[in-house]
Amino acid sequence: MIQKMSKEDQIPVENLLKEVFSVSFPQDNPFFQVLVYKDQEQICGFLCYDKMYEQLEIEYLYVDPAYRRKKIASQLLEFMIQEASNDGVTSMSLEVNEHNQIAQKLYSKYGFKKGAIRKKYYGSEDGILMIRK
Repeated sequence: MIQKMSKEDQIPVENLLKEVFSVSFPQDNPFFQVLVYKDQEQICGFLCYDKMYEQLEIEYLYVDPAYRRKKIASQLLEFMIQEASNDGVTSMSLEVNEHNQIAQKLYSKYGFKKGAIRKKYYGSEDGILMIRK
């Protein structure tokens, strides 16, 4: 089941953000939103994004390795795209590691197209800016 992050979800999601991406929740960012995918009460995946009026930027998409290949990332993206469209969002973007072919294929499936290369975005590796209008 997909839902917006609840108060009780915040600590487990933040712990995963720290563990997997080495980041914490942004402080004082009114645009930051999180969708969680739960199997019963277990958080199996999440999608973090900033929605700023008519623009949306995906920050983090994560699915627990035990739950991968079950279309959870696709379901999170579909849910976010539908919600964003209903809210008047006209442009979405994200950065993806140049070597992450699986993620690039997933984003392309949902209409994201390569827009630019961001040199050394991931330390020594380039990032690809992908945009969906």
